[in-house]
Amino acid sequence: MSTRTAVVDFLGQPALLPVRERARAMHKLGVGLRSRIRMRLEKGYVPGMLSIVVPMYGVERYIAECLESLLIQDYANIQIVVVDDGSPDGSYNVARRYAHRDPRVNIVRQANGGLSAARNTGVRHARGEFIAFLDSDDFVDRHTYREAIEALRESGSDFAVSPYRREKN
Repeated sequence: MSTRTAVVDFLGQPALLPVRERARAMHKLGVGLRSRIRMRLEKGYVPGMLSIVVPMYGVERYIAECLESLLIQDYANIQIVVVDDGSPDGSYNVARRYAHRDPRVNIVRQANGGLSAARNTGVRHARGEFIAFLDSDDFVDRHTYREAIEALRESGSDFAVSPYRREKN
């Protein structure tokens, strides 16, 4: 039996499971700490802030309700990054009215590159410790983000998934 096989067999013992789990947890903690330190060193990082990225294309009819739902959130430490992905309708003008009314709304314009490109642009402009994505034709309940951030802080998880329900138009 080789030395490598003996080591693998030894480490694979069920009695060592708690030790392996602690080692994995410490590794994850180290990776998370490195990411957080890097983010804090970058210009503009704001601890506790939630950046919500809203890609926008052809949603003039829906964007007002989307932004209204974000502005009434009971988790108030938010940054709303609306990415105008070259929208051909009046979506930009609607979003601009909200940006003039509330400094938490930031609009970034770009040529049409698709949903993924718009989300990536939003991430580059996000300054918060937390990030969320909301489609511009959707809206959220006023407690959604507070509950998600509380769950993240209580559990120590890296991400949260929120439930949804369909509304009739």
